[in-house]
Amino acid sequence: ASLNALLGPDDIAAAMARVVDREAYINSPKILGVDVARQGGDSTVIFPRQGKVAFKPRVMKITDSIQIAGQVAMAYNKWGADAIFVDGTGGWGTGVIDQLRSWGYPVIDVQFAGKALNNAYRNKRTEMAIEAANWIKTGGCLPNIDELTMEATAITYFHDKDQMAIIEKDQIKEEIGRSPDHFDALGLTFAFPVIKPTRSDAVHMVGGQESRKGEYDPVQAASHQPTSPSGNSLTDYNP
Repeated sequence: ASLNALLGPDDIAAAMARVVDREAYINSPKILGVDVARQGGDSTVIFPRQGKVAFKPRVMKITDSIQIAGQVAMAYNKWGADAIFVDGTGGWGTGVIDQLRSWGYPVIDVQFAGKALNNAYRNKRTEMAIEAANWIKTGGCLPNIDELTMEATAITYFHDKDQMAIIEKDQIKEEIGRSPDHFDALGLTFAFPVIKPTRSDAVHMVGGQESRKGEYDPVQAASHQPTSPSGNSLTDYNP
């Protein structure tokens, strides 16, 4: 099968130079994609994205899962995020996921080798990469990060029978000399549909504690998003 580049340097350069008006994304859900380091040379990346804008990620060399979970929790609280997607493939992110769940955060375990929502893709990793690439090509705004350019342009795809697939992470690592942690974290923000909670769903702070911690599931809510009498989605909650 022939290999095709998922994204070109011009696609990434345009996304990094793009300016998006605040009104174009302010009502979109705030999503954190977390790619946990697998080996000593890899980085843990927390990538925040809201609608058409991906903000500068937090990049860490921390290996302790509790410390990583603490950094994710801090990002969630400070930003007022609506969902957290963590790569749980191979068990590397399991400690982070378990710790966040014990604290009551709405974290979703994403298995890169798992089944895609769209049967046109071989697995979840391919689906997220394609979704991220389409977002970049259709108006997405990226932070100016050299590592992200190198990683994104190294990804190629091919067709296996009637499904699309991207090359394995180890192949990308061999080509660029490191793991594509930045792009994987960005891709995780496209793992599942997310909506912002309505005011009745929102987690409230009472005496410094979350009174409904962990009850709201933004992914489940996306499957039956409430609408107003006019038929418009109710996404006006701003944490």
